Amino acid sequence: MLLLLAFGSAQAEDDYSVLLGNSFLFYEGQMSGSLPAWNRMLASKPGGWKKSGHLNDGAPVNKDLAGGFYDAGDYLKCPLPLGWALANLAWSAMEFRPAYDAAGQLPYALNVIKWGTDWLMKAHVTASDTPSANVFVGQLADSSDHSYFGRPEHDTKTRQVYTVTAATGGADVASEYAAAFAAAASLFRNGSDAAYAAVLFKRAQQAFAFAEAYKSNWVTPPGVFQAYVTYASNGYLAHLAWAAAWMCKYDSSYCAKAEKYFTDAVTGGFQYSLGNDWDSVLPGAAVLMASMGLQAPAARAYLETGLLAKWEDTSSACPKPAYSAVCYTPKGLAYYSDWGTLRNTGNMMFIAALMGKYAEPGNRQKHICWTRMQMRYITGSLPGTGKSYVLGYGPSQPQRPHHRQSACSARYSEPCSPSDGGTCCAGEQGVGAGGCCTAANFFDSHAALITITGAIVGGPDQSDNYPDLRPDYQRSEVALDYNAGFTGAAAGLAQYAAAGQLAACGAGPVNPQPSPPPAFQQCGGFRDGCASCADAPWTGTCCAAGLKCTRDNAWYWMCSQDKSAPQPPPSPTPPPPGGSCSKPLPLWSACGGRSGCPPDVVAAGKCLDSQWAGYCCSSGAACVRSSEWYYQCKPSLTTTAIPSAFSGGAAAAAFAGAEDTAAAAAAVLAQSNYDSLTIQPLVNNNNVPASVRPTASVLLSRQGEPVAGAAVQITVTTTKRKPGRPDLTLTVTATSEATTAADGVASVVMPRRVMGAAADTSVISAVTGSARARGVKGTIVVGADDVEVTWV
Repeated sequence: MLLLLAFGSAQAEDDYSVLLGNSFLFYEGQMSGSLPAWNRMLASKPGGWKKSGHLNDGAPVNKDLAGGFYDAGDYLKCPLPLGWALANLAWSAMEFRPAYDAAGQLPYALNVIKWGTDWLMKAHVTASDTPSANVFVGQLADSSDHSYFGRPEHDTKTRQVYTVTAATGGADVASEYAAAFAAAASLFRNGSDAAYAAVLFKRAQQAFAFAEAYKSNWVTPPGVFQAYVTYASNGYLAHLAWAAAWMCKYDSSYCAKAEKYFTDAVTGGFQYSLGNDWDSVLPGAAVLMASMGLQAPAARAYLETGLLAKWEDTSSACPKPAYSAVCYTPKGLAYYSDWGTLRNTGNMMFIAALMGKYAEPGNRQKHICWTRMQMRYITGSLPGTGKSYVLGYGPSQPQRPHHRQSACSARYSEPCSPSDGGTCCAGEQGVGAGGCCTAANFFDSHAALITITGAIVGGPDQSDNYPDLRPDYQRSEVALDYNAGFTGAAAGLAQYAAAGQLAACGAGPVNPQPSPPPAFQQCGGFRDGCASCADAPWTGTCCAAGLKCTRDNAWYWMCSQDKSAPQPPPSPTPPPPGGSCSKPLPLWSACGGRSGCPPDVVAAGKCLDSQWAGYCCSSGAACVRSSEWYYQCKPSLTTTAIPSAFSGGAAAAAFAGAEDTAAAAAAVLAQSNYDSLTIQPLVNNNNVPASVRPTASVLLSRQGEPVAGAAVQITVTTTKRKPGRPDLTLTVTATSEATTAADGVASVVMPRRVMGAAADTSVISAVTGSARARGVKGTIVVGADDVEVTWV
């Protein structure tokens, strides 16, 4: 087998054909089921390591669901991100066909895409022209897979199947089925398999009809881990727009619906998101619409002004709150998300590469050059970087990706027996090379024993730091959707390079200097991945004129008017069990658990589900339990005094599993540091007279105190019944934006078009991605529980 490899930190230009080809080696490495002979990662081939696995998938529903792809570093199968990734792969093969041909990658791309759509057709377990009769797999496997660290071929347990039906709803998931089917149909129709294209498009029509009929987001049953959740309550609107655009691409009779759903998504608040991934799909829909000449002015305005202008603004210097702004790291990465930041950057590179074809002529070159600059950061060829985040390519590659099988030896001998969350095969012992494929092996610090060629990892923090820790799934994991846009960007750059369009780009822009944060933005405290951060203002960061960096709570300092009193210093980190600390550990280090234990802890027999005796975290950090296998030094949440109200009663009972009352109280306090968004009751206890035009209000609060200055999107979705025909309904949606006042309340008068008549119902939802709000991951979207209104 030919492995496509390239090295060197100062090459004049990356080999984009190699990057494109290596991407498909990664996808072949993620394949599941009975593997075909064309798979280049087969263990029977030189350099290969794959064997067939999970052949009994689908048993709980009496269906053959073997096949498809593993989603990420574990073994779940998730159609929502898979469908999105397949549509993007098919798109890149169509838009940059000359690059695929020149690199000899089109046959591999067709193999990979067909492997995915073949499985999605199996996962469309009941296909019907009657929307209510359709059944789709929403997720295969659950959290139990996260506790398995062995090779897939040795995992013989029955894996549960969770389905999308008329009863559950799930337009978001069904739309991604439709998008994948229609995109692949467009690709194969223009190739050599028109018959297969027709079969795919028939499935696309069925999935799209289901999505139109059942407009809601899919959720798993109560208590079941859901790997991918559509965050916005009306998120299905963007998925419908994306799917409808692909339906239009194949069949022009769907173009009117494509225009409608694109307008619905834009007016539904999705134009404010800066991401491009399985959950934020509007950017792709916009480019696809523009490429077909539909909604072209509106689509280009959204892409150029609302999206790419912010991604390409190199004067926006980090640090900035993640998920609410794009900023540039000191070495030049456009940074948006704390979780898998290179996913969004790579996916946006694909959007920019496409706009190198479809933007106004005067804007095309800057999008191409920006794509190249970001690619050079990721590959380590941008001056001053020297580190690649692409496995199998470039200098100083990650050594410990969060990928279960890569931590194990590629070669082993049967028999293999269950052991420590995985298996131990004949001759295997301990961890690392020649070791068992177990939890202890996964959490050990040895370098990967298998190179997952072509994969990109989650990426660095806002200071360009990359811890390279295998348990760090936010920065070290690999995934199908991490690579999907990156593959398209590589294809685009290969095509532009062949046409001589990269020569004008030069070495790249000068890295930006930090700019003063404006009001309400973070200027100190803790943020993910920052080892030097503490409960204090950030060194070298100052606020704009008239503002001062003031302490908001134990996590967060922000630029605000100088009205705060002096703040107390942070509390010292509690000592480890036993009362002494001889080995302080830096932020984000492993500090406890049953795997990866230091030799002295093993020798003492103290390798337990607890903090390691004698080890403690450095000041400002605490040893936090991530799982029974792993504890990690994370920013301390206990530097604020714990109110007595949290010391017992219902709050303590909610955390009865904690080791002691202090830990329970700290956990409650940690939750209280997150913001709460609550929709206020309407008139007459939400039984609203049809003659009244009500005001919808929300309250944003933190620890019981109002949060002012946050932009909130409030959406009203009304189901209207036709008089005399209760079986006929029309759904109308409107989204309005308001800013929370000093009391934390934001209000909008309900638009007339969503007011109902007697017996109609409305659902009010609200969400904020403002930098003033902080959600469960810190500076991420905060959503409210929906409120139902009845019109009387």
